[in-house]
Amino acid sequence: MKLSWHNLTYTVKTKSRVYKNSNSKEKTILKLQSGSIKPGHACFIMGSSGAGKTTLLNALCDRLTNSKPAKLQGQVLINDTHSVRQSSFGKYGAYVMQDDVLFPTLTCEEVITFSARLKLILPPHQISARVDTIIEDLGLNNCRHTFIGNQLIKGLSGGERKRTAIGIELVTDPQILCLDEPTSGLDSFTAHKIIKLLVSQAKLGKTVVATIHQPSSQTFGLFDKLILLMDGHQIYQGAASQSVEYFESIGFSVPSYSNPADYFLQKFYMPFNKSEEDVRTLEILTEAYKTKLSDKRNDQTNQGECYRSRRSRY
Repeated sequence: MKLSWHNLTYTVKTKSRVYKNSNSKEKTILKLQSGSIKPGHACFIMGSSGAGKTTLLNALCDRLTNSKPAKLQGQVLINDTHSVRQSSFGKYGAYVMQDDVLFPTLTCEEVITFSARLKLILPPHQISARVDTIIEDLGLNNCRHTFIGNQLIKGLSGGERKRTAIGIELVTDPQILCLDEPTSGLDSFTAHKIIKLLVSQAKLGKTVVATIHQPSSQTFGLFDKLILLMDGHQIYQGAASQSVEYFESIGFSVPSYSNPADYFLQKFYMPFNKSEEDVRTLEILTEAYKTKLSDKRNDQTNQGECYRSRRSRY
């Protein structure tokens, strides 16, 4: 399934907690963002804290509130035809939260089986076969009978726990897999294994999109597609392997033998109190995106193949 979004903006109204009678202010978190992700690709959303990564991911899954203090505008489409709705997203997609909530006294196998029995209408032997396949694919065979654990109960490691949380969502074989900071709190080696797992899921034909904060250079090399955000703006969208060359073409050269992800997060950080230099850097990046990337991306979106799925999946 192809996932695309057009002219997304998300604004919220905030009030000062210091002065009770102060007027509310409107803050725009997402600023006219558009893009697309094709099936078979793993796309990773990067940016410094406050850039809008999780907000964009939640918008793509229709998980944002659209009420009086908050307003979401724009379109999110499946295969360029169907609008994404939270009520039906679970039929074809899955969302893995940053902070998973798992029963500490259940084992890895029991948690995935419990999820499968809740979500699937299948005979018990087919559910067991599905669970066994997921455990095998995620490399959880050695810990399938280990408790999830918590602060008081010794259980799974951080990487095993994260893979278990992903397995809970894979029981429905989703065509779209969204993950919020799947490597949060993990060491670089374990994080690399998680990203490698997500890329392998994309190669099966799924559309994978995840937020990520600060990957290692080896992990960054696994990315298919990269979306880089700064202060709610998209400043890069395209192949991760071409990002260094692109920023060098507009005057931002990544130092030799350094991690591109580290450079992007440090160079394109927008502080709360913006200086003139910060504003000027943002203007350069957004203007370059409009002239060099935005038009090219729109052409590819309009000319690309439309991946359609059976209506029964919606």
